Amino acid sequence: RLLTHKGTNMDPHMKRSSTSSLSSSSSSNDSTNYNSSDDSLLLRLQKEAQEISTSEPALSCMLRRTVLHPDATTFEKAVAIAVSHRLSLSVGSTGGGCGSPDLCPNVLQDIFLSAVQSKHKEAGHAIATALAQDALAYVRRDPACDTLL
Repeated sequence: RLLTHKGTNMDPHMKRSSTSSLSSSSSSNDSTNYNSSDDSLLLRLQKEAQEISTSEPALSCMLRRTVLHPDATTFEKAVAIAVSHRLSLSVGSTGGGCGSPDLCPNVLQDIFLSAVQSKHKEAGHAIATALAQDALAYVRRDPACDTLL
């Protein structure tokens, strides 16, 4: 649930296709040894983003700035871009949603990405593995969530 939620006014046909693709893709991607070179999560994320961009044109600009950005070449990078985008818009804001001019999204992205790509393990898992597994588990278990977005 990086960028959107089932509560948006998405095309009902798209929800059905996202839900049906969920069962086939989550079983193959839900392994305990997630490999960041496996781009199936990125491909799924970007496919879902393209579908939403088409059905919800108001979201297309934000999706192009985040998960559909040319620098989003791995799942981890796509998440880092999305997280840094959201943080840069909200941190330092006084309610207007402008974000702080002192907060650089690229610096946030680099910090997040270096943490995700580190070999450090928490509870026996690398952060990248946990990130991928958590995203898939969320989609699989939350009835209000149809996509990785």
